Amino acid sequence: MPFALEVFAVHRLEIDDSGAKQVVPVGGALGTQLPADARERLEAYAENLHGRDEATDANAVSAWFNPGAPSEIADLLRCEATDFDARTRAAMTQLRDRTPASTRSAGLVLFLRGSALGRPTVGIFKLALTNVEHTRFDRTAGSAELAIAVERIADVLPPPGETKKAALIPTPAASDLRVLDVQLGGDPAGYWLAFLGARARPPEKQMARAAANIAADVLERDFGLADAWSPVIEKLPSGVSLSVSPRDFFDEIADHSGVSRGQMWECAVARDPGLQGEHVVVPGGPDNARRLVVKLGGGVALAGPARNLGEQMEIDRDDDGWYVKVRPADPERRPNPRLA
Repeated sequence: MPFALEVFAVHRLEIDDSGAKQVVPVGGALGTQLPADARERLEAYAENLHGRDEATDANAVSAWFNPGAPSEIADLLRCEATDFDARTRAAMTQLRDRTPASTRSAGLVLFLRGSALGRPTVGIFKLALTNVEHTRFDRTAGSAELAIAVERIADVLPPPGETKKAALIPTPAASDLRVLDVQLGGDPAGYWLAFLGARARPPEKQMARAAANIAADVLERDFGLADAWSPVIEKLPSGVSLSVSPRDFFDEIADHSGVSRGQMWECAVARDPGLQGEHVVVPGGPDNARRLVVKLGGGVALAGPARNLGEQMEIDRDDDGWYVKVRPADPERRPNPRLA
């Protein structure tokens, strides 16, 4: 997704050893005032966040303003370019007040506004600056002892793919904004969302895994199905852009398994009431990104793409207890064990 930068601003958030926080304003400028290579680097931050796949990236989540965007955030989208710097300073005050002193998370905050997919888009990125050292060869040196030198560069911005906290408003998905926070850890809460005035649903990757595991557990424990995983894998949304509501997901599995829709849903919600949350979905995704693991004890486990392993595996029970039977993808090819 190309992002055309219109205006930007940068400011520092500093936190000293006592926990005192202060905003150090730097300023803003039009994107056209930047050298072309620097402008492209800034645009890459927005393009990277726009291109994140929420179905496979647990750190990128959809979020919604609660109930509406704070004025400090909304003003970034609608203000005149000449007023953008002042609006970002107001947002920095909000971020300073929301940031716990215990985080010690000082850094540079980058605000971008431009055009993406033909509509105004704002990106906010909290960047941890680092110092780097490089050993370089000087081809113009006249002697060997001058040809090798160490250069130190202070306050280097991270690459776009290594951003720790960010937000993109609006989002390419059907939500108000996309939030990136590597500290979410599956629990979308904290000061970054509070600063944005938003609430997020569970990460899509986590939601797909939880819904599938709950569905299989319900079929096995509540309905007594020995082969509980086959219908679950069969009904997992397959397309990257396809998502379904949890209720639709469980209804389809119930129909496929020949069990009661209502009872299936009641059992699922009893295990995780969060399935009823607003905006919660079971996302689609590439089949090879979904992994199925069968732990057999004694350090032995089967693992592989969920759909493939589900088709090749059979779980059953005889007089000696439970067992797993797995057929090779090519039934004519004899499995050939190797010591790893």
